[in-house]
Amino acid sequence: MRRSAHTGDHLGERLGERPGEADSRRRRRRTLQRCSAVVATLFLGTSQCDAPDTASSAAGQPAVTTTAAPVATVAPVAVPTPPADHTAGHPATTAAAATTTPTTAPARVVIPGPDGTEVAGRCTQYEDLLMIHAPAIGWDVLRMSRLAWRESNCWAEIRSRTSDSGLLQINDITLSFLNEALGEQVDAFTLMDPVQNVRAAAALCTFWARNGSSCYQPWSTS
Repeated sequence: MRRSAHTGDHLGERLGERPGEADSRRRRRRTLQRCSAVVATLFLGTSQCDAPDTASSAAGQPAVTTTAAPVATVAPVAVPTPPADHTAGHPATTAAAATTTPTTAPARVVIPGPDGTEVAGRCTQYEDLLMIHAPAIGWDVLRMSRLAWRESNCWAEIRSRTSDSGLLQINDITLSFLNEALGEQVDAFTLMDPVQNVRAAAALCTFWARNGSSCYQPWSTS
């Protein structure tokens, strides 16, 4: 059975309520009913219960929205890997490789005997050794080259009947001195090495020069 507003007012007067309090009570009840209907939306935004309180919302903290923003998924981008020989054939790379490649001079081929010389009367194929292993006091390379021609005819492995060995015909009487002077084994066979033979000649040149004689004393014919 539906009650009228007047019946509610009379009931309120009997319960000791003032006029209009019953209407206020009904409004609060309806408000509570609306709040209960939308309670599920509390996590998605501002509820209807907060709508009338616009003044307090403006004066207080701003309303916080709990709706989560969608997260965009970014697909990974594949970076192409260059091939191992990606520099091959590149002009700049090829030029740099060409400039950094070490070059080795070809070894000089020494032809023994007079057939290996460029000038008759000199052992030109051994003049580099005569220059490199010259004694500290110095000697005339061209003169020593001519002496080598005269002594051995540019044959580094020659052995004479007078106990002389090699390019500059070093005599066996000097072996004891040369072992000490060169600090290595020196004998009739090792002196057939043109390098040791020239070094031995330089040691003998230094010895005679320090003793007041000529550097070329061992090869003097007078």
